[in-house]
Amino acid sequence: MDELFGNKFKDKTCLTCKHRESWKVYSKFIQYCNKQLSKKTKSGFKKIKAKNEACGLYQDRRSR
Repeated sequence: MDELFGNKFKDKTCLTCKHRESWKVYSKFIQYCNKQLSKKTKSGFKKIKAKNEACGLYQDRRSR
């Protein structure tokens, strides 16, 4: 699939993305992407795993 769509962030993860938000819910930390929307969550953002491969909306947290 990567050959077809050319994911240029193959070595990056959601953990280092600028758009990742971490919310504490009771005793858990839940990761959300504030660029990807979802109708299935109360927050309206898509739940992610921090170790997922980065998507096309990836921006490095340290860059401006």
